Amino acid sequence: MTQITLTTYYPVANEGSSCIVCHSIVQTDIQGNGDYTVRPPQRYVYELEQGEVAKFLSDFLIRTYPRHHLNSYSRSLYKTAEFCGACHKQYIDKEVNTDIGRIQGQNQYDSWKNSRWYHENNPEKTVACRECHMPLVEASQEPAKGDVLDYNRSAEDGKHRSHRMLAANQYIPTLQNLEGAKQHVALTEKWLRGEIPIPEIADKWTTGPVVRMKIIAPKTVLPDQEVNLKVVLTNNKTGHDFPNGPLDMIESWVEVTVTDDSGQVFHQVGGINKKTDMVDQPPLIFKADGFDRQGKLIDRHNLWDLVGASYKRAVYPGMTDTAQVQFQCPSMARGSGETSQPGQRTDQFSFPAPAADEANHLTVTATLWYRKANPDFLDTVYGIDTKTRSLITKVNEVITKIKVEKNVQASVQ
Repeated sequence: MTQITLTTYYPVANEGSSCIVCHSIVQTDIQGNGDYTVRPPQRYVYELEQGEVAKFLSDFLIRTYPRHHLNSYSRSLYKTAEFCGACHKQYIDKEVNTDIGRIQGQNQYDSWKNSRWYHENNPEKTVACRECHMPLVEASQEPAKGDVLDYNRSAEDGKHRSHRMLAANQYIPTLQNLEGAKQHVALTEKWLRGEIPIPEIADKWTTGPVVRMKIIAPKTVLPDQEVNLKVVLTNNKTGHDFPNGPLDMIESWVEVTVTDDSGQVFHQVGGINKKTDMVDQPPLIFKADGFDRQGKLIDRHNLWDLVGASYKRAVYPGMTDTAQVQFQCPSMARGSGETSQPGQRTDQFSFPAPAADEANHLTVTATLWYRKANPDFLDTVYGIDTKTRSLITKVNEVITKIKVEKNVQASVQ
């Protein structure tokens, strides 16, 4: 089947939300759903004309009289979270769901406003959208540098806000093979891990990874003993739920792998199935399974049919969630050495008997993964044969070791 995309007919669709889309907005409504008012700017002479001469004259006028450009495209509205909330909050209106009523969709705005990052009428304590996603960068000689309307800036600070707008989408740049995609994806993955510092909010933001992780497990176990462990995740840095956005497409999950001293895997949950690219038995997965009036899964991002969700999981800012994993410690008798299937125990795997002064260990690795679009969604939209896939990013990983005792009772932490 031939796949026809929007860009087949409209190549400019790759541009997405261009500069002028946002910078022509003069009013917003925090109900969301892209509820904003646009006022077309007054253009420079020859700005819309074609040809080298027109381009030269237009650019010359913009450089010579930049104040008109700033007055046309810069408003105090753009410094508010309400500006962002116009699009980053979605719902299905009662006019669409006449028999059910209003259904709330993704909602970064209210998640942020009800979180620890928002302090009413106190910008010096608040961490706002633009401070994270549009951090200050050096502006060189750019006319737009400096800003007297920001509480911590001045007219001559020599900076402007980055318009790269890093967030959690490493999928679209690679799907559309956009210019600079490789660099943008690399920065996005650093952002997802919390590795990009933002000096202007260093005194009120948190340090460390976006999602903190720790493993709670016994210090020692006995052969053949049932092992119970927990992986605790804390939403440390995001200004809203982690993850947030279209959770009918997004997947973020925990993978837990247990190996022996030689690195051989004998227990794994949350790994990727090589045949289907699906996640095998994750002990914890963040996503949403929405359904329509017939109880069918919302699997094509067809949110206009959404009436509820059978599963929805994310972590609120500053809060924690826990994955629980159980497995059986191998025996000490040497076995065949065959590994178990993901999520299953095995009676065939066993440790070699250790030397008198040595001990065996279990190494537990917990990994948090993220991808913008799950395989089911992509196969439905693009077709199974295309093998269109979203990149998978390692958000965080923690490791701990458990000592396998010989003949003494194991102690539990």
